[in-house]
Amino acid sequence: MDEIKKFRTEIDKIDKELVLLLSERVKLSEKIGAEKKKKSLPVDDPSRQAEVFEQVLSEAKKSGISDELVRPVFNLIVSHSKARQNELMQKAVPARKAPEPSGAKVAVLGPQGTFSEEAALKYFGKPSLVYSQSIQDVFRSLDSGDPGFAVVPVENSLRVLLQRPLTAC
Repeated sequence: MDEIKKFRTEIDKIDKELVLLLSERVKLSEKIGAEKKKKSLPVDDPSRQAEVFEQVLSEAKKSGISDELVRPVFNLIVSHSKARQNELMQKAVPARKAPEPSGAKVAVLGPQGTFSEEAALKYFGKPSLVYSQSIQDVFRSLDSGDPGFAVVPVENSLRVLLQRPLTAC
């Protein structure tokens, strides 16, 4: 067996272990979500999230792995955990009645598939969505009176600050 094939076989084994560990992590996160639901605690826990990042970045540094690799991976893992916990929280909670009938025109940030779109669909039912390229564009369209509603992110899960202050509201 040549060396490349041998290394690839080892990588395949590690990848399998990573998937199994992620599966265990997801299950534990779901259990935490169930406990939060019982205790009426919010899904988002910024101090715990900061603690997780501090721990994993410290371990990465000790292991010689860069922040540029570890931070996005754990951003995705934490985001998935929070999304899954939110799903669990919503299952027993009756859906809110939309403030407008389905078909309300709602401006959202981004292309299709963004969390802004997801939030608008959850809250408004079946709105007519207007996609905007920036938060400022969302507010500009709202200022024009058409659409009558807008959904924008207040923060994002990648810990990237929303740079421009929002003075349109």
